This record gives sequence, structure tokens and C-alpha cells, in this order.
Amino acid sequence: MGSLLASLMVAGLPVYYFLNQNYHIFTKLAINQAPELIQTLEIEQSWLVRVLMLTLLFSLLFFFYFGLKWTSRIVGPLLVLQNHIQKTSRGDFNSPQLKVRENDEFQDLIATYNYFYLLLRQKTIADLEKLKKIEPSTTDRLAHSQWTELVNERLFQLQKPALKEVTETPKPGSLRVS
Repeated sequence: MGSLLASLMVAGLPVYYFLNQNYHIFTKLAINQAPELIQTLEIEQSWLVRVLMLTLLFSLLFFFYFGLKWTSRIVGPLLVLQNHIQKTSRGDFNSPQLKVRENDEFQDLIATYNYFYLLLRQKTIADLEKLKKIEPSTTDRLAHSQWTELVNERLFQLQKPALKEVTETPKPGSLRVS
């Protein structure tokens, strides 16, 4: 926004300056040669200043609007991606895939990230299934406790209910994860 305003000022200030300089020159000539032209010159100067100011105002509004529009097409997908990555890094693999508007930038990046996210989620599900198959005996409390912790971590990532910690020694094979 600042660079836009600066560039419009660089173009607008010289035009305004030379408009006033020419007005003063023509006014001096009109006073000496044709005093009836002074009123016409004042009207022309006021109209030219108004046109110049309106042009500046509409240029600012035009570039501000389209600047915001372009910025949202770039920044919007990046913010969505950042939020999703933060959730994933905290272990939340239950979020839906990212979706952005068709006219947004970074479509390829979002598609690649979605592919990565789905692979990571599928790997977590596969790890959970493998862990379920290798449940250690409840007689080895340390191994069973660590196994339960690993299973619960994967279940948390997938936002499924956790297993209950074994506090008493159940019969072998009675504790199975479904």
C-alpha cells in the first residue's frame, strides 16, 4: 500500500506542481493581456485539480482492492496449510484433507501435502494394526505398559478411545484391542 501511494505521489505531485506553475503564468498573462480570461482560468484550474484528485483516489481504491484480492489468493492457502501442519505436528491425524479455492495459488503444494498427509495417516493406521497383533503378555508388566502407551498414542492421533491401563493381572489373551 505504501509503495502504491509513493508511486502515485511521484506521478501526481509533479503534475500538480506544473499545473499550478502554468496557472500562475497564464494568470499573469491574462491580467496584462485579457483580464476576462482570469475567471475561465480559475474554473479550469479547479476542474483539473478535482480530476487529478479523483484519479488519485480511484487509483488508490483500485489497487487496494486488487492488492487485497491477490494477497488473499496467496496468503489464504498458506495460512490453511500452516494450521493443518500445526495440528499434524501435534499428532492430530483426524483432520480432513486441505481444500482451497480453485483460483488460489499453491494448488500443487496443497495437493502434495494432502498426499503426504494421507500417507502419514495410513502409516499410523497400519502401525496401530501391527501393534494390535503383537500384544505382549500381561505378565510382563513393563512390556505391556509400553505397548499400551504406544497403542494409546496411535489411537489419540486418530482420535479414537484409548485403551485402559492394566492394573490387575488378567487372564492371558483376555485383553484384546478391537
